[in-house]
This record gives sequence, structure tokens and C-alpha cells, in this order.
Amino acid sequence: MDGDYHEQVQRLKDNPATRRPFIMFRILLVLSIIGSGANCFSYLLMGMIQPILQQQYPAIEETMQSSPQMAEMFELTKAQYEQFVFDTPRAYYLMAFVLFAISLTGVVMMWRLRKNGFHYYAVAQLLFIILTLLYLGKASMSVGNIMFTLLFLFLYYSLLRVLELNGKKREDPPKAQ
Repeated sequence: MDGDYHEQVQRLKDNPATRRPFIMFRILLVLSIIGSGANCFSYLLMGMIQPILQQQYPAIEETMQSSPQMAEMFELTKAQYEQFVFDTPRAYYLMAFVLFAISLTGVVMMWRLRKNGFHYYAVAQLLFIILTLLYLGKASMSVGNIMFTLLFLFLYYSLLRVLELNGKKREDPPKAQ
């Protein structure tokens, strides 16, 4: 399988029709690894420490109120902090972690040129949008996040078709004589 992977990568690099799309594909994958990896880590961390933050909230609030500058900063972020610590269920963070772990798995599969990685990635990303809408409501969902998700899905789909990783074989154009 490893030899097949290296042969396929070499074929994509050597073919003038797929060289640039392959480079773009890899750039998108790196961006997705960074995004899904960071989200995976942050949602896991928040899911793990949320009970501690809830328990320690009075001490945190008291500490923040100790100086005028800190108190002013805390008042600006207090509502957001309380939303993420108290209003958002812990299950949301843990389910988001699982979805981003699936998304990251799909990206790694696509890196290894496995076409079904796109399906893992796409389903996880779309389920995350639905999860956010269900748990946090429309107000918390950014149009930018939805647009980025749809853009990446469209680009991956288009590039997979060009790179022939979707299972369909494209005939090479006739060579000029």
C-alpha cells in the first residue's frame, strides 16, 4: 500500500494536468489539519475543564475584581465567559471534540489519497454546524464559518475530481504529434 501511495503521489506530481491542483490540494489539507487539530484540542480542553471553571468561578471573579483594570476587562468579557462556562452544556464541547476528531481523521485519510476521507471530513463539518445550531442557536453561528466550510467542501470536491481520487477515471487528452 505504501508503494502504491508513493507511486500515486509521483503520478500526480509528474502529470502537468494535476501538478498545480495537487499542490493546492495539499495546501488545503495543511490548513484543514491546523484548523481541525486546533478545534479538536480546544473543544477537548474546554470539555475537560468546564466543571473546574464552574467550581472556581467565584474565586476567578473575586481575583478579577481586585484591580480596576482587571475589573473593567472582566466586565467586558463576563457575559461571554459565563455563556461558555455555564450556559453551554458540557456535552456540546465533547460532541464537538468527537466531530473535529472525525474531521481530522478524514483530512489525514485525504492526505494519504483515500477518497473516503472526504466523506468523513464533509459529514463531520456539516454535523458540527448542525450541532452548534441545536445547542447554541442561530445567534452563535457565524456566516463566515458556514461559508468557509462550504468553500472548503467545494474545493476538496473539485480537486478530488481533477486528481481522479473519486474513483472515476479520466482519459488523458490526446498527445500532439
